[in-house]
Amino acid sequence: MNSVNFPTQGEVIQFVFDVFGVLPRKNDDDASFDETRKKSIQKSLQRLAAEDGSLSQRFGEMLQTLSYLIAGSIPPRECFVIGDTLCDLLDVYQDTLRDEGTFLSKSETVKWFLLDRVVFRLPMSITKHLQRYNVAANGLVTPTDTFWYLPSKGTNGWIWPLEKVMRWAYKLAGTSIQRFHWPDADDLTDQEKNFQSAKNWLAGRHVPSWPTLLKNFNQSFDALENEQSKRDCHPLSDTQKNSIRVALFMARASTYISQAVLSHHGDAVLQEFCTHYQKVADCVSDDMQRIRDHVQQLIARHNIPANKWDQVWLDASTDYWKQFADRILEIAHGLQNQQITIAEAAQISRRFGRFAALRFENLEQFAPKHSVPKGFEDALFEGLNLNGTYLGPLALRWQAYFSGFEAIRRWRAKALIGWLLPSFQAIFAKASHHES
Repeated sequence: MNSVNFPTQGEVIQFVFDVFGVLPRKNDDDASFDETRKKSIQKSLQRLAAEDGSLSQRFGEMLQTLSYLIAGSIPPRECFVIGDTLCDLLDVYQDTLRDEGTFLSKSETVKWFLLDRVVFRLPMSITKHLQRYNVAANGLVTPTDTFWYLPSKGTNGWIWPLEKVMRWAYKLAGTSIQRFHWPDADDLTDQEKNFQSAKNWLAGRHVPSWPTLLKNFNQSFDALENEQSKRDCHPLSDTQKNSIRVALFMARASTYISQAVLSHHGDAVLQEFCTHYQKVADCVSDDMQRIRDHVQQLIARHNIPANKWDQVWLDASTDYWKQFADRILEIAHGLQNQQITIAEAAQISRRFGRFAALRFENLEQFAPKHSVPKGFEDALFEGLNLNGTYLGPLALRWQAYFSGFEAIRRWRAKALIGWLLPSFQAIFAKASHHES
């Protein structure tokens, strides 16, 4: 029987590192990040996964390291978007861990989190931060498919985002995969190797690390430009190259996540996530247009100079989504306190757009698929209250600790809140350490 549990913070951050693929740096020239530091980070990740040591401190250190590694790969605006979007999702995870509880196995909890939380938050966060950091100012281009960063179900199986972006890059360069990676037929070393690797990635045989993928395309950019100059052909611009790099980074991460979802949860869950995501993102596009219109009006009305536009975008988008969250929270509180009905909540939320009304108008589509087991609410209430029992004199804390331990053990025997025990022990240990 699978135990009822959440993924640990360490397991979450380890997965995030795997998603972005930044640790394998065998081909990287960055002298500040050698094999010794790589092993040190891997050891820290293992300790986090085992919930060993100061969790909050190590969690923060790992996020800082991840930010450093990503920042060296893509332009600043896009890096900020990725970082803030990731922080949004981690905040949702930590809020869920603290406030929600689970009565599902770890695998089922991850599936619930994906379909109930991520599918709503991710489209909003991407839209929000793209505008907050005025990414459009970079002038980067993307594939014509609106959802190029999501997998698509084809007649012969799934088409992964990495394949979509690679084929788009070849089209943007106006050449074939072989001419792109192996433009000089006499080169039987790096160019041939890059070509063979690219074929494997297109076939979906494995997902390369980001440094490996980046090195391949950077070398191919140089080789292609060299051959094109000999034939007096127009090469890719720097903006086009940066566009390809950013799209590759995002597509590689999305491909890794999508294949993990397919492997652990199956075809139907991946399809459900993609379908719901597109529906949510389509609704959020209204908010995006509303913010865009507002910013353009502000700039025109006040004749704001171009060097101030970034701040206008940052302020306008931040204010918009803060007001949005306040309105939705007010509606949710009214619903929770039975001051309004579901129908009234839907009617009120429609004033703020399709995204605001989505959950209230699509109850069946987004309804929980698991019934709450008997006794879970009582167990959760008692368990969460135990997190405050470490306050007071040490002797009283020991008494509270053993009392709390027995309570959690009692509920865990019913497969309800065993996941609270490591958190409870960590909190008590931290408080006792501070006392001493």
